[in-house]
Amino acid sequence: NGMVAGEAAGYDGITEGFVWTAETGMVSIGSLNGRGCEVRDINNPGQVVGWSWSDGRFGQVAFLWQNDQMFDLNEITYGSGSKNWIQIASGINDVGHIAALVHVTKPTSQSHGALLVPNVNR
Repeated sequence: NGMVAGEAAGYDGITEGFVWTAETGMVSIGSLNGRGCEVRDINNPGQVVGWSWSDGRFGQVAFLWQNDQMFDLNEITYGSGSKNWIQIASGINDVGHIAALVHVTKPTSQSHGALLVPNVNR
């Protein structure tokens, strides 16, 4: 689709995600808390996934970026909550399904691969 997504380190060492097109050049996608993020994938509609640094649980939080807005996948995905923590989003297909790493704390602490279907309109 003519878009590239990735990350670049700033002068302060914080990694910042971006989307690039020939028309706009490199545009920051921000982060969930201002501490940086890492981009893992972009699909043809231009949705971007990855993870952002977190002060909270497990140090990472998965995100979805679309329409110039970043979403915490823990807040927009059914089934997330106190027992689960979506840490890393590693891939997204063209219909918006996301491959992710989910940390489950109950009954024992484990990490699992998961397929997520975010509840957010394109």
